[in-house]
Amino acid sequence: MIVMGLSSACAAGVAEQRPTVEMDAVVIRHEAPADLPTDTYDADTVLHYAREAERAREYAKSRRLYERLLNEFPESKLGRSARFGAARSQEALEGCSVVLPKYAAIRAEDPDLGDVGDWVDVHFREASCLLALARAGDAADLLSELIKYPGLTKTDRLEAMVGRGIANKDRDEIDLAERDLVMVIAIDRENNGDSSKYMGAEIETRFIVAKAAYHLGEVYRLRFERTKLEYPQAMLEARLEEKSQYLLRAQAYLLRSIRLGSLEVAAAAGFRVGGMYEKFHQELIALEPPPELTESQQKLYMQELRLKIAILLRKAVKIYDEAVAMAKRTGLKSDWIDKANEALDRIKKTYLVDISG
Repeated sequence: MIVMGLSSACAAGVAEQRPTVEMDAVVIRHEAPADLPTDTYDADTVLHYAREAERAREYAKSRRLYERLLNEFPESKLGRSARFGAARSQEALEGCSVVLPKYAAIRAEDPDLGDVGDWVDVHFREASCLLALARAGDAADLLSELIKYPGLTKTDRLEAMVGRGIANKDRDEIDLAERDLVMVIAIDRENNGDSSKYMGAEIETRFIVAKAAYHLGEVYRLRFERTKLEYPQAMLEARLEEKSQYLLRAQAYLLRSIRLGSLEVAAAAGFRVGGMYEKFHQELIALEPPPELTESQQKLYMQELRLKIAILLRKAVKIYDEAVAMAKRTGLKSDWIDKANEALDRIKKTYLVDISG
């Protein structure tokens, strides 16, 4: 193996002083080594093929190539990118727990001593792992620290706020989650949820806003579910109004996520909206009639209630149907669509008379 160090002023006898640009060494071998198609390569070449293998989900190969870069080019400016890539590949092979210390080590570095983009991205990757490991509080704290970094781009700051909102929702800090997610949604006001206004570099922002809208819808769905219907009558009426408002808010944000997000987001949001209408119907049917009514009055009360709230079931069926039709039209395969089909079967078997009106 021959290793050559290069700079932009490496020729002998240079008459004038020029700025020197240091470049990574070039390795020349008698034959191409394992995992590389060439016998001559530098750090950039190895990084290229490592990322190519990672995109192809050949994680064992990508990990070997990232480690080759670190071993053969230990002083390379690409060291951070290689360490991060090797950790991602290991995560894909072995899971989150084993790589958290590696992500934390990169995060602890000076952001300017290497690729700043990788330094930012490792925060998102570590936070994702922490959420997967049910450590939402740690994920929220990590993203709070990232948000303080003055060099964040607008897109990265928005993504960090959405991530912190999701983490706070997962740890049941609903008010904190709502605050972050509402702030992100505010940037979409001038676009009014119109996906066609997100062009070029704004495409990434569009999907961040879609994610914020989906999870803000989830915040209001949780509040909807936690609003319990109970007597006395005055309390019941107040709770019905409160629950209805949460349903409408959740629906509005989930529908916005459908307009802006991916097909998978659309499927999830459709299932959630249909599920709220179905849940509302189930809770109303389960309510005992007012105790002051006679037996015959109670029977009449339940018949009238069943007629009045059948619209909730019809709305649920309509939304589930739309989600299923979208999946058939686009070829989407999703667990959310499977759940929507199951819900349709359940409603049609249990409430056929109610939904046929």
